[in-house]
Amino acid sequence: MVSSAVKKYAALCMVCLCSSLFFLGLYQFNNKYSQNTIQAANGILALSEEELQKSPVRFLVSGWAFYPDALLTPEEIQDESHYMRYLSIGEQTNFSSPANPSPYGCGTYQMTFFLPERKEVYALEIPEVFSAYNLYLDYDLILQMGEPAQGTPLVQNRMVTFYGGKPVTLTIAVSNYDHFYGGIVYPPAFGTMLAVNTTRGIRFAFCLFGCTVTFVCALLSFYFSRRMKQKNTFLFGLICLAMCGLSSYPVLHMLAAVPVFPWYTIELFCIYLVTWLIVVLQNRICRPGFLPAAISNGVGAAFLVYAFVYGMMASHLSIGAIRFFSASVFCYKAASALYLLIIAVLAIHRGEKRSRPIFYAAAAATCAFIWDRLLPVYEPVIGGWFLEWGSFFIAAAIGYSLWRDVIEGYGNSLIFQEERKQVIRQLSMQTEYSRQVSEAAAENRRLIHDIKHHLRTIDRMASERGQTEI
Repeated sequence: MVSSAVKKYAALCMVCLCSSLFFLGLYQFNNKYSQNTIQAANGILALSEEELQKSPVRFLVSGWAFYPDALLTPEEIQDESHYMRYLSIGEQTNFSSPANPSPYGCGTYQMTFFLPERKEVYALEIPEVFSAYNLYLDYDLILQMGEPAQGTPLVQNRMVTFYGGKPVTLTIAVSNYDHFYGGIVYPPAFGTMLAVNTTRGIRFAFCLFGCTVTFVCALLSFYFSRRMKQKNTFLFGLICLAMCGLSSYPVLHMLAAVPVFPWYTIELFCIYLVTWLIVVLQNRICRPGFLPAAISNGVGAAFLVYAFVYGMMASHLSIGAIRFFSASVFCYKAASALYLLIIAVLAIHRGEKRSRPIFYAAAAATCAFIWDRLLPVYEPVIGGWFLEWGSFFIAAAIGYSLWRDVIEGYGNSLIFQEERKQVIRQLSMQTEYSRQVSEAAAENRRLIHDIKHHLRTIDRMASERGQTEI
């Protein structure tokens, strides 16, 4: 007969295997960098009719002509000699040049499209570009976000359309002085207007659905927390509210143009607020002891403040400060994943059955962290990054455990209320019966008294008149 320990380890291995397959599937099929499509080379993207039919939408990752430290127009690129190199989107998050490897500054991206001769409308989706840019189509300025020349930031996910049938040159002149990322960080999407709009619509619907679900869960958690006086349910409501804030940002960037400050500071704050609240709530559920809980809660709160200050100072950071924060994020995420896994293991070892789903979710989150390190070149087409999925798994497991307790407690409360009603009903019946018995006893006493009085009267009359026959 298989022991319970073997079953637990087998279940753990199955969770790790399934979560790893899930993340590998995301990397292969939901990754802008792993799409099997023709990319630009040396600043030129040539597409045939067959290639567009096979892949109606593609993400422009490689082959960009890049002019660092220069905010250029198409005329200036043609008329003057500027330093230029070719790069791929995602390989850096700054305007890197031999003289200035910094996210602050300016740069110009350019790509020429050779499209089929028939005149068809094509679409180009421009994701968030940090943090102001001019977009030129051939020699015409067709889109401006913020004021690149003055360094005035403005960020939004936008889409532009143009006709094919002739070579089209796309030029994007970007400046950034307000964010720790600089330039085009996320690859633009290009294809037929229907395909690009469909991809945008699915992404928007997915984010809106996630935002709605988490917000409803937050409201329900706050309601049951107040109704049943459960602090854990209140903390879970805060987690749902923070996750709602995260999932609402893609929707916000599609609907409105917003400045970098304070929106990206709030977004960064929400990311680490979710992590800290998960640690706090899991400490309350798994009960690792006062000292480990106090240390982990304190470290999480300190890092939350650090991330907030880092976001507030985004326009005044040095290269050393940016690199130190990146290293700190790596260490903090690794330590958090390991800590959550350890306290869940210890809780199960103590025999707390309700910690088992949290243990498996922590194992899945640990796999998410490992694959995030092993597969760094990943950006989802739809949905979130690996670590966001890991946080979602833990939040879902905690929510499952809490809601199971809430539903059980609420069910017990309903049963207790029904039993209380039955007891009150039986008590009222017993009271009514006692009242009727008392009235009957009083009536009997009255009858007995009347009969005795009647007999005494008859006896007196008989003795007085000598009528014994009475």
